[in-house]
Amino acid sequence: STQTAAISVPADILIHDEVDFSDPLTLTSFTSRLGHVKEEDIIRRRFSTPTVSGFGVSLLFDQSSQKWYAVKCEHCETWQVPVFERDVVIPGFDGSILKDLEKEDLTDPRYLFDDAYLACPGCKRQLSVGNLANPERRQWVAAKPGATRSGYQVQPFDVPTINPVRRTLKYLDDFDRKADWVNFKLGKDYQDAETSFVKAAVDKAFCLQQVSPMAGAATDTVMGVDVGKTSWISICRPNELTGMDTIYYERVKLQGPETLPNRVKQLFEWYGAQMCIIDAGPEWTQALAVIEALPAGRAFACYYRSVSKPKLSFVELDEENHVALADRTGIISQAAKKVNGGMHRFCKGPDTQTYKAHLDSLKKVTRRDANGKDVEAWVNNGPDHYGHSLFFASVADNLLSYKPKVQVIPALPLPGKAKMKGLEEREPRFQYGP
Repeated sequence: STQTAAISVPADILIHDEVDFSDPLTLTSFTSRLGHVKEEDIIRRRFSTPTVSGFGVSLLFDQSSQKWYAVKCEHCETWQVPVFERDVVIPGFDGSILKDLEKEDLTDPRYLFDDAYLACPGCKRQLSVGNLANPERRQWVAAKPGATRSGYQVQPFDVPTINPVRRTLKYLDDFDRKADWVNFKLGKDYQDAETSFVKAAVDKAFCLQQVSPMAGAATDTVMGVDVGKTSWISICRPNELTGMDTIYYERVKLQGPETLPNRVKQLFEWYGAQMCIIDAGPEWTQALAVIEALPAGRAFACYYRSVSKPKLSFVELDEENHVALADRTGIISQAAKKVNGGMHRFCKGPDTQTYKAHLDSLKKVTRRDANGKDVEAWVNNGPDHYGHSLFFASVADNLLSYKPKVQVIPALPLPGKAKMKGLEEREPRFQYGP
C-alpha cells in the first residue's frame, strides 16, 4: 500500500496481487528492490482483476504472449478458443451479453438462464463440463508466441465445475454496475459512460464549425490551459443543452517565456473570455505570467486535489494567491458525464483527431489508498493534454456559475437556552463576469 513498506524489503521474488487496485508508484518501488538480483534469476508474477483497457494488468497482457486456455471440442475434434461474451448461448436471448444483457433480464421468463451453455466456436455445439474439465483436451495457446513476457487470460469456464455458465450469468444480479460484473466475473476490461469518454459519444460530439480566431470572434467564453513545452488551449462557452461547446482549441509551442501569456491574452480578448484557468504546473512561473497578463480576478492557477467527498462544483478558490483547487476525479467525471450525455459539443479543426485521442486515453479506475480504502481515480494510457485543457475550462465554468449567498448575522442576542450555531459560509461564494 505504501512506498515506505516497499523500500524496506530486499526482494528476490515479487508476487503482486490486484495490480489494477494498487498504487503504480508503490509497485515501481517494489520493482526497484530487485536491483541486486541477476536478470535471469528474477521471478515476478502479477495477477489482477482487470478494469479498463490499456491500463494495469490489461496493458501487461497486451504486451505479453497472450495465452488462452484452448479446448479440443469432443464433437468436431478441433482446437478452439471460446470467449464467454461471444460463445455463451442463452436460449431465448438473442442480444449481446456485453451490450444488451441487463440485470432485469434475469427474471424475464423468455430467457432460459438455467439452460445457458458455452458453444464451440467451430461447430456451435455445446461444450460439456466434462469436455472443459478434461486436461487432455485443454492446452495453453499463445497469440504472440514470440513475446518475452508470458501472459495468461483466465475465463470463468476454465474452472467449469466451480463456475458453470448459469452461475456466472446470475452473478450479474449482485453488482450495481455492469462494469464490475464484467471485471470481476468475466475477467475482462470494460469501458462504459462512467469509466471513460465513450468513443461513439465523442465522435458524435465533434459536430460544430470552428470559430476562427479574430477580434470579436465570440463573447462570454471560458478558457482552459494545460502547460508544458507545448501548451494546450480550449475555449468553451455555455450552450442550450446545460453544458458547454468547445468552439476553438490549439497547441502552442513555447519559444520563450512570453509566448504563452501573449497568446493566451490575445485569445482571451478575441473570444471575450470571462475566466481563464491554467495548470499550476509544471512550473508556477508560466501560470503567474498568464495571470499577470489578464485582467485582475479573471485568471487562476489550478492545482488538482483528491478528496473522498468533493464539495459543491468540485472547486475551491483562494483569491489572494490566485489559486483554484479542483477535485480531479470530480471535475473529470463531470466533464465525461456531459460529453457522454451529449451536453458538451466540440468544433472540428486541424487537431480533431488528437483531441479525440487525448480523451480516449483517460479511464476511471478504482485504487486502494494507503489506508486500504478503495477510491476512484482517472488514469491515462497515453497523452491527455487537450483533455486537461477541457477540464480546466470546466473549472472556469464552475467558478462563473457560483452565486453569492447572504450570511445572516443576528442583530440581537439569542435566548439564553438557545445554542448559537457558527455562521454558515455557504458555497458557492464567488461570481465573476458582467
